[in-house]
Amino acid sequence: MLVRLMSGLMSIPASNADSERGFSMLRKVHTDQRLSQKQSTIISLMTIKFNSEECCHDSIFSEELLTKCKKATVLHNKKIKFIYSINVGVVWLC
Repeated sequence: MLVRLMSGLMSIPASNADSERGFSMLRKVHTDQRLSQKQSTIISLMTIKFNSEECCHDSIFSEELLTKCKKATVLHNKKIKFIYSINVGVVWLC
């Protein structure tokens, strides 16, 4: 019984710095401008931030990946503009 109690007490962290650091990272990832992100995207970004030893500015990406990312961003922006134009038109008609 005493062994179980001691192992429980020894598993309590001395400070909450790790959890505070995690919440700080989450606030940087999930901003007001990024509220429409899916939960899977946020989890992926947080995983990268937690497990990366290098600064993201030092990362080197392939041209193929950068091209795919740019195409996806352009497509996403076109969809957002289309949805916005529909919403504005609906409000204008009402």
